[in-house]
Amino acid sequence: MPSSVPGFAELLGRCHRSAVHLELRDSYAATDRFEAWQRGERIDWDDRESWWHPCDQLVADTVARGVVIRRARVISEPVSDHIRWEHYVTRANVTAGEEVRWLPRRQATTVALPGNDFWLFDDALLSSIADFRGTPDDVSDAVAARMRRNAVLSSGAHRFSFVLEESVLRHRLCGSETMAAQLGHLLGAMDLQNVAVGIVPFSAQRTAWPMPTLTIFDDGRVHADTLDAAATLTQPGQVELYARAFERLSREAARGAAARALIAEAVASLG
Repeated sequence: MPSSVPGFAELLGRCHRSAVHLELRDSYAATDRFEAWQRGERIDWDDRESWWHPCDQLVADTVARGVVIRRARVISEPVSDHIRWEHYVTRANVTAGEEVRWLPRRQATTVALPGNDFWLFDDALLSSIADFRGTPDDVSDAVAARMRRNAVLSSGAHRFSFVLEESVLRHRLCGSETMAAQLGHLLGAMDLQNVAVGIVPFSAQRTAWPMPTLTIFDDGRVHADTLDAAATLTQPGQVELYARAFERLSREAARGAAARALIAEAVASLG
């Protein structure tokens, strides 16, 4: 049965604003070019035809359309042979128009990194929200703000309890690679000692209906999202109502191995 998942060239061809690639591994499957480098062979950078690849041309054409392509590599030290080779051939990425950055893994210990490499094309979810609401195009700033907020998870200074509907694991608001990376990130967050994650399965006997996103801060404040705005509630009666709803949802949620199994099934459904 043919796959319905679009290829990389198609995904990049759909981009209008940005494509971001996060790489987390210290080694990947060996290629002929990598093995040639290991044997001591080197690239003649002055002979562009000898090393310019169709992927390089794809990137160059995409950048020429105004799309910003960024690549971040989180690396261990001392670096592996594969990372040394990647550093050597990054000249091709930069020549094609990519922006490439390197981050030692020791400097990323406070960042809740996902479990897998991923590509993010056009900030898919936030872009769709902005387009639906007809709001100003400030997606890049919104992504940066969310990444700063995300770092709080791994600081260890606070405790977090999350409850998600199983449907959240299945909604396709981005490409399969990006979706898989998001689910991998969720699995990584579940390993944090100060984070508890529950997932309400489709099969749960419901005593509370699915609700829009809400956040309760220390039983004293609720941040609730609606279609057109976000409300901050501080009246004790309001806070108690949302806390009771969260408690019911939490009781219905699968946790531990059962929750991980739901995520694994969602990843498998991506094809």
